[in-house]
Amino acid sequence: VKNTMNQDKLWTRIAMLTLTLATGATQISCDSTANKDINTLKSDQDEIATPSSTVNIASKRTVGDIADQTEKDILYLTQLGLMRGHLYVGKELYNSGNIEHAKMHLKHPQSDLYAEMVPAFAERGSDGFAEELTILFSAVGEDLGKVAVSAAYDRLISSITASENLVKAINRGPAQNLKLASNLVKVAAEEYEIAVVDGRMMNAHEYQDAFGFTTVASLIVSSIVSDDDAVIEVRTEAIRSLKTLEPNWPSLIPPKTLSTNSESLHAVAAEIQILSLGGY
Repeated sequence: VKNTMNQDKLWTRIAMLTLTLATGATQISCDSTANKDINTLKSDQDEIATPSSTVNIASKRTVGDIADQTEKDILYLTQLGLMRGHLYVGKELYNSGNIEHAKMHLKHPQSDLYAEMVPAFAERGSDGFAEELTILFSAVGEDLGKVAVSAAYDRLISSITASENLVKAINRGPAQNLKLASNLVKVAAEEYEIAVVDGRMMNAHEYQDAFGFTTVASLIVSSIVSDDDAVIEVRTEAIRSLKTLEPNWPSLIPPKTLSTNSESLHAVAAEIQILSLGGY
């Protein structure tokens, strides 16, 4: 029950993020198809009639509610980034011998995040990657060993990259990548707020989620390539800001008490958002 409640909170926050990014928003519905069997996910994609009837990821509003394609693409990439964060943490936990923790993180993309992505995949003519998710989850669940898990993870990441590449290059420039990173750190901040309360560790799972999302944000910022001095400067500044967050996670399995809190993550998210406004 506790994990279900935390996931409901996560989807509520993502819906609010959608409201922040989009104008002309209508009513938000945050119900989730969290209990879908992975075997039904592919069939769901086949049953979607037309792109005009699909719903936007995260908020379940129709895609027509967001007129700007750039903002729709950023939301799409944000969802994939969250998925990457879950998977990264799951892999790291498995490799460190924390198999039960790993299972919890690898289950989320399969049952929650992926189900929410199906309409967006259909809109872009993608088959998604339900099969790859299942293979990885099985490899971890059956404890097939680091080699098998690593191979399954790499295959899945390749499929996620292919899904990201469906977004046109014009909507994946430096400014858009900075906005994407900011989105991920915003969600990480909300997760950390649940995890650490008055210096006490209250939820290890959310602590690890925040770590995964922030790690992916750092990778996105570091991947920005440009010969423009202004872009290089803002990338450097964003990387510097993200590095200040490292003390928030002294270890993958959290200590019982911490002197850090979510305020630093909120501040970095806001700073990166401002850096994205330079018109690069």
